[in-house]
Amino acid sequence: SKAVEAHIKELAMPRARFEAELVAIEKGAEAVSAGGTLVSQRGAETCRFMFCANAGGEMAPLAKTASGGELSRTMLALKRALVEKGAPCVLLFDEIDAGVGGEAALKIARELKSLSQTRQTLCVTHLAQIAAKADAQIVVSKTNSGERTETAVRLLSDAERVIEIARMLSGSPESESALAHARELLSAKD
Repeated sequence: SKAVEAHIKELAMPRARFEAELVAIEKGAEAVSAGGTLVSQRGAETCRFMFCANAGGEMAPLAKTASGGELSRTMLALKRALVEKGAPCVLLFDEIDAGVGGEAALKIARELKSLSQTRQTLCVTHLAQIAAKADAQIVVSKTNSGERTETAVRLLSDAERVIEIARMLSGSPESESALAHARELLSAKD
């Protein structure tokens, strides 16, 4: 809990609090008594994540209280804490950028880049700030041919990355200002 909370604070939530609680399972269809303790196929306890984003607020279940952006950053912090304990080898993030932008997006991008130094890290993203930090960028596209939808993936060259990042930024990959911004993001060393 302490490690997750420390990482959350680094992801633009300086006053957030996090706690993992072990809660005894309740009597139900899956639970049976074993020596006076209720157990299920999953054990005698469940884990509940408690969260508060703001100073002075009440801790509440993460799933019920966190916004999309807060949830995304908390899950990133949780995975970071797990990596520090030696697991897992491959990390997959599917739209970890949900509900965030600006400064928070840059902090998430830096955190993902840091994770990628010791773990294979794959990230599905729609944010240019995150895509620009990647070592390699793949575009996923779908086409419809009659009644069938096909998905294709393609590794982008350095020149194609500039165009794709510009498209992600502005929707207009031919825009000179978007292309300049894309080059700036891709060349940033932080």
